Amino acid sequence: DKAARKKAAEDALRANCATAQDSLRSLQSGVRIMEIDANGERSYIDDAQRQQRIDKAQQGIKDYCK
Repeated sequence: DKAARKKAAEDALRANCATAQDSLRSLQSGVRIMEIDANGERSYIDDAQRQQRIDKAQQGIKDYCK
């Protein structure tokens, strides 16, 4: 039981790490990132939003990729 919980926690860390790394790669690639708002309208993130997401992804890498 304890070993299963430990393995599940390690698997979650690996998954979170991979997600953060993929996100950072996408954000740094320069590709325009589109979102769908509450009204179903498409919009693209601006440079400030992109930088906020890059910072968040980098923090995720620090937290999860050990």
